[in-house]
Amino acid sequence: MADQVQAQYFAQQGELTKAYELLKPYYEQKKTTFSYLITFASMAARAGEVQAAVGSYYTAYKLGPRQKQAKEALYQSAFLSYQFQDYDGAARRFKEFMQVYPSSALNQDAKWQLAWLKYLKGDYNGAYRSFAALQNEKFKGRNRRNKYPADRMKYWMAMSLYRQGKQDQAKSIFEGLAKDSLMGYYAITANYRLKKISAATPRYVNRALPENSLRSISRMPAMEFMMPTIDDRVMATVALPGETEEAFVMQELAAESPEAEAAELAEGSDEKQIEVTDQGQPLQDNNANPVLVKRFEKARDLMTVGLEDWAKWDLYDIEKKTRNKEFMKSLMNEYNSVGYYHRSSYIGQVYFSGQRSSMGVDGVRNLWEYAYPKAFSNLVDK
Repeated sequence: MADQVQAQYFAQQGELTKAYELLKPYYEQKKTTFSYLITFASMAARAGEVQAAVGSYYTAYKLGPRQKQAKEALYQSAFLSYQFQDYDGAARRFKEFMQVYPSSALNQDAKWQLAWLKYLKGDYNGAYRSFAALQNEKFKGRNRRNKYPADRMKYWMAMSLYRQGKQDQAKSIFEGLAKDSLMGYYAITANYRLKKISAATPRYVNRALPENSLRSISRMPAMEFMMPTIDDRVMATVALPGETEEAFVMQELAAESPEAEAAELAEGSDEKQIEVTDQGQPLQDNNANPVLVKRFEKARDLMTVGLEDWAKWDLYDIEKKTRNKEFMKSLMNEYNSVGYYHRSSYIGQVYFSGQRSSMGVDGVRNLWEYAYPKAFSNLVDK
């Protein structure tokens, strides 16, 4: 319908409230139409109408659980419930997702979310056991690359012990994390926790926290270090440009389609498909992936005309489709140029830790600067 097209135009222009209000009058008439519900839910979420988005996504999934976007709809319903702090509803939907789509790669993310929800609700013993189970879980085949970073899992296991008042056990894990010679995020945070433990006598946290206390915990910014995703390779379709990694959970769905899997098996990894010049420009040769080359060119064009927020999505799409180290270096530079520092930091810490460790600061200073960027120095240094 014309209004649906108009709503999509408003959304692309950033006028999300207009897009939502344009679709809202049709809800009663179209609430049994799968395509309408998906579009309406997406607009509602981006406009901040989370309750409407959760209900619409879940209704769409119930209408057609085998439709192409049904998996996305159910997962979005669960994830938005979590964001709206409906923790019980989120847990139910994550469990339902795992039951209905047992072969989905997003099940690993759902397992993390369930453990994290226990932590937010104050069930620290249950959270510890869930984090430990995830850490010990063995991955096979394609999903092997989806394993969560060990330091992230250990940190939240330690925090679960810490919140239970088991200071000695937590301290032992924190000390192990603090020994990281690369001083990643969790090493720094573990050091901070160790100082707190040393400065104060052991205290036992009141497990019966009032509701307001739990809500305040849940409002902590869900940055990259808070909410892991599957190898950080997924993207939320409803998120606005510039949001945190929490917004990137749905891109995995595209890679799970039969067509995508067939293409992956036929073409293999594009590790050797893209080369980069010294200036960071991708070379267009016979082996280059033309889609990624075009996305890179598009991102540069968007930055040239001042649309940095839009360029970020193209850069992220490139990142998720290649593991070419030279291309990653080019991406870190582009991310920094548009203020997307947490992405360049992630690449620098995850993919170049070996080089930084073996060659030191003087050997690869640029990689250290990408891993720990001076974000927004023009404002901070004033």
